[in-house]
Amino acid sequence: MKIRRFRGFTLVELLVVIAIIGALIALLLPAVQAAREAARRMQCSNNLKQMTLACLNYEDVFKALPHNGIKWNATETSNYSLAISWRGWLLPYIEQASLYEQLDKVKYNVGYACASDNVTNYNILTDQKVSISGYWCPSSPLDKFVTAVNTWYGTNCLHSHYMGIGGSYIHHTRNTWTAGQKKNNIDSIGGCILHEATELSQITDGTSNTMIIAEESNYHIKPDGTQETLGTDSYTFAFLMGQEWSGGSNQNPSQRDNCRPFGISFVRFQVNQRVDFTGYSNSWMNAPIRSAHSGGANIGFVDGSVRFASSTTNLDEVLCRLADKDDGQTVNFP
Repeated sequence: MKIRRFRGFTLVELLVVIAIIGALIALLLPAVQAAREAARRMQCSNNLKQMTLACLNYEDVFKALPHNGIKWNATETSNYSLAISWRGWLLPYIEQASLYEQLDKVKYNVGYACASDNVTNYNILTDQKVSISGYWCPSSPLDKFVTAVNTWYGTNCLHSHYMGIGGSYIHHTRNTWTAGQKKNNIDSIGGCILHEATELSQITDGTSNTMIIAEESNYHIKPDGTQETLGTDSYTFAFLMGQEWSGGSNQNPSQRDNCRPFGISFVRFQVNQRVDFTGYSNSWMNAPIRSAHSGGANIGFVDGSVRFASSTTNLDEVLCRLADKDDGQTVNFP
């Protein structure tokens, strides 16, 4: 039998070469994918780095870290619900000063960034008019913009894949909320991003031992494997949504049942922990730190550093200690 030749190769030799090339591609593909994910994880870490440094630049101007709403005092009687979040206050320090100057920061419903009830912010932010890549993790499968469409939420306003840390469930100031909007949730004043500004002098555990911003860049997974879009802005609101408490002469968030701290979470679970929030009201207040990166998530600290916390990091002895700024407990953390 005559063996057919192709440009100096026999058919058998050509098939062997093709098989070898295919095998090499199969071997190299996981390495290429891993390299791409490593680059995305590094970019995510850099996003957190820029935000934590922006917090320090904000502090240099205002002598306190950015807050997540309007500080309560005894003379305030109007409804300060839906106030600007920490993400909004950071805008001038992440090269978004022009956007910051345009936004309405004082009228009612300023935090409902896409709500037609606040015409100024609605016109500026709706329909993807504003995008900030630094607020998005490049590995995240989550939407970058609000998808709900109605007069409250608007449509296609900017989301963020990062949340502020308001403390932990074991801090001595925690409130175990059992009524109204606080049902089955935890609040504390142990963290750095709260409804009132935190001064660096209050971080007695040290800035390198206190987290301030963390990822929420992946779907929340329930114990049965079901995924849901649980987020600290509820994924129906946009990145400007901050502390909310509604009406009445007593607007101290620690004394009201209708208090909802959008944009932040109180550490109550391990990184990427699977939790069933069925029956919880406004469960984003305890949304676990989570990411699409393999094995853990990035966390930014007050000193400007960013570290990777694995999914096996101890909750009470490490994560909660790092979430609280003044519990007197410091830990060794990579």
